[in-house]
Amino acid sequence: MQFFIVGAITLVLRPLIKGKWLPQHTVAACGELYLLDSLLKHNAVINSVDKDGLTALHKAIGKKQVITNFLLKNSANAFVRDKEGATLMHYAVQTASTETIELLLLYIVEINLQDNDGWTPLNLAVQTQTKFS
Repeated sequence: MQFFIVGAITLVLRPLIKGKWLPQHTVAACGELYLLDSLLKHNAVINSVDKDGLTALHKAIGKKQVITNFLLKNSANAFVRDKEGATLMHYAVQTASTETIELLLLYIVEINLQDNDGWTPLNLAVQTQTKFS
C-alpha cells in the first residue's frame, strides 16, 4: 500500500519534478508528514536541491514546525546554503519563526554567516523590522 501511495505521489508530482521542485520539497512545503516519511523510506534524497539550491528543509521553514523537526532528525543538512548564500537561519529570521531559530541553535549553526550580498540574519531582522513573539 505504501509503495502505491508513494508511486501515485510521484506520478501526480511529475510535472513539478520536471519543473522546479522535487516531491520531497512539495510535501515538506505542504506539511504532509506521513507522505514525506513515505518518500524518504522509498529512497528520496533528503538533501536534494532544486534549481535555486533549496532543499526540503528550506521549504519547511516557517510552515509546520513538525516537518522541520522531522527533517533535521532524519539527517537533513542544517548547514546548507541556497544559491544566494542564505543559510537556514536567514530563512527562519525572514519568516519570524522563533521555534525554528531555537531549533537551529540546538544544531549549533553559525548565526553570523553572511549571504552573497553581505547580509547576516541579524541584518535581515533589523532591516525588515521582524517582530518575534
